[in-house]
Amino acid sequence: ENDDSSDDVEIICVKNAASAVNAVFENAPAEMPVVNGQKRKHPDNNEVGKRKSKASKSNENHDQSAACPFKLFATEQDRKTLLSNRQSASPVREHCQTLSQMLGIPESGSAIEWIVISNFMIEPDFLLDEVPELISCPKIIIFYEHGTPRSWPNTEFIRITPREEPSSPSNPTANPLRYQYRYGTHHTKMFLVGFKDRLRVIIHTANLMHVDIYKKAQGAYIQDFPYKSKQSSSRSSSEINTCDFEKCLIGYMESYGYKKPHDWISSHDGLEKVTLQQQLSLYDFTAANVVLIPSIPGYYSFPDKCKTQGYMKLKSAVEQHVAAGSQSDGQVICQFSSIGALSEKWLREFVSSISIKDVQHHETAKTGKAAKLVDLVKLVYPTVEEIEQSIEGFAGGNSVPGKKKNVEKSFLKPLYCKWASFDEFSVRN
Repeated sequence: ENDDSSDDVEIICVKNAASAVNAVFENAPAEMPVVNGQKRKHPDNNEVGKRKSKASKSNENHDQSAACPFKLFATEQDRKTLLSNRQSASPVREHCQTLSQMLGIPESGSAIEWIVISNFMIEPDFLLDEVPELISCPKIIIFYEHGTPRSWPNTEFIRITPREEPSSPSNPTANPLRYQYRYGTHHTKMFLVGFKDRLRVIIHTANLMHVDIYKKAQGAYIQDFPYKSKQSSSRSSSEINTCDFEKCLIGYMESYGYKKPHDWISSHDGLEKVTLQQQLSLYDFTAANVVLIPSIPGYYSFPDKCKTQGYMKLKSAVEQHVAAGSQSDGQVICQFSSIGALSEKWLREFVSSISIKDVQHHETAKTGKAAKLVDLVKLVYPTVEEIEQSIEGFAGGNSVPGKKKNVEKSFLKPLYCKWASFDEFSVRN
């Protein structure tokens, strides 16, 4: 029923997310929604992309396996704060990282062997300015939908976009959808970074573009995973310690149809070349602090397939990881950058599927009527005024698609609310 939205191919992180986001939600005027973001900063005309290949270790976070491994991308203003207050502690220093820091560059004795990059929109020149070490990386594979490939050494640019006819037995890799979508279908934003002794998984929210990373609030889940204990002696050991995170990640990467074998680690020369999926199966993901929720465009007739992705997978994750006796009131808070042709019926079904309480059939003791949507869900979505006053001005509205007829539906208006933070670091504009 979201006929105006793209069918995203996304991986969403849940579990422990509540402890990573601190915000105050307030009711907004019923006639219009309001959003007040936490990280609106004044832009700067100075070039920030260039940096030295060796950065101060005091600015690095080497432990990406913390209980809640979430970080924010450092914006232009954040980077000024880091440079001007090198020795002082601050929320910016604690929570914000540059893209290079997220990738683990530089970290002594931790040379990157390979990187897989998955994104919707990529500006290769900007990416290389941000991470110049990429040019010397032994192996880079970039999956993207929009961007202009470059002739980098040891690099494959692989475009993922359903421009062919719908899938058929004679053309199984073509568009699995009945329609082509204006806003694309491959929206996953992820890095898989292979070191000699571990894998770093980064799942984030930013297109790899200057405006997305420097002028928008973006977040990332970052965690390192070691090899399985017996991998050095036998590849068959990859069959042990298999967990949901591993099955989900490998299953999602299989949907790309990329089966080219490689020598992934230089010290493993002489071993049989393996596919990306086989290489991923060598790592131990049992310590993962999140649940992966993949979304793969297509039409599925098997219930079991539906339960492994999308909001049905999200439903099972909530059921499994949120205690039945939780003190939460069951209210669902949704924040998003685009909105399609939602119906009240669909929204109620969605809220029901992921709420701690079964709100779909929840009835009040007095009236016996189904609970009102306004008591079940809050929607965070910006107004024209908020976009106009942002650091990008109206140009920022390109990232917030929504037709007026969809945004102003009567049943949605009471659900809109404001996301605000009132500490000293929440600077407007």
